[in-house]
Amino acid sequence: RSGSLVSTFFYHRFLKISSMKRNSQTRIVAWSVFFSLMTTMLFAQNVGDAIRYSQFEYGGTARNIGVGNTMGAIGADMSAISSNPAGLGMFRRSEYTITPSLLSNNTNSQLLSGRNNPVIADTRTAFNLHNFGVVFATRPLSANWINLNFGISVNHLANFNRAFTYQGRSQGSLSQRFQELANGGEGIEGFETGLAYEASSIYDFPEDGFYDVDYDSNPIANLSRGQTSFSRGSLSELSFSFAGNYDDKFAFGISLGVPMANYSSEKIYTERDDSTAAGGAIDYFSDLEYREQLRTSGTGVNAKIGVIIKPNQILRLSA
Repeated sequence: RSGSLVSTFFYHRFLKISSMKRNSQTRIVAWSVFFSLMTTMLFAQNVGDAIRYSQFEYGGTARNIGVGNTMGAIGADMSAISSNPAGLGMFRRSEYTITPSLLSNNTNSQLLSGRNNPVIADTRTAFNLHNFGVVFATRPLSANWINLNFGISVNHLANFNRAFTYQGRSQGSLSQRFQELANGGEGIEGFETGLAYEASSIYDFPEDGFYDVDYDSNPIANLSRGQTSFSRGSLSELSFSFAGNYDDKFAFGISLGVPMANYSSEKIYTERDDSTAAGGAIDYFSDLEYREQLRTSGTGVNAKIGVIIKPNQILRLSA
């Protein structure tokens, strides 16, 4: 997506000087300053990126995973720092944690269009550190303050390791997508349609401004197609947190987080005309391969404030 930022600044200053002297002269001075419009083109993420980086899979320690990521309200766990830093205040003594993990994702994929296309199972397994960190617990001199603690931790927030494969036969061709983009106002740009034009997947043979594809010669032909996709990466957060516990009834915490994301993927799509008819089902077309590679990395900063209220032993309120 591309957009524009328009920054407009108006500054109006009115200065009025009044004098009660001879002739009661009044002078009005007005100043106006208008700064030029400033326009900048932005190239940002797509919908897939937004979904990928906004869905967290809080992991952390094995204990946090075992209780369904509720340690943000229970506290006294390193995982709580990434969800509610007030949980750090529940620690009574210093400790360090290391939580290794083995992550496995299973995927079943099928080409839905067409008939009798197989279901293909894929598994992607990766070793990871779900959490490691340290808490320094101190007891203040005040009788009501139970603990004032400082913690440093790295918590795993999301896993991007995936793999899937599909294959089968169905009508249509990827070249039709390139054709629609080129004829629909996009024209020949530097990415999809530009590559397709250079590879002669789309062409303007009569030079009438309308792009054609080989598949137009037999728009009901079945092609053999498939795609393999591999992705890897993770989203983790480095946190520096401070928390306190007052009379075992109220805990508060603040944290400064540094999320770190890395993601890479490779997709290879292929289609071919494997018809037994002489010359194939589509004139001039044999096969097509389309590769996509994406690498993303980023670092940010955030701040969190959390509280835990424990009016009695059976109820805890967390925010």
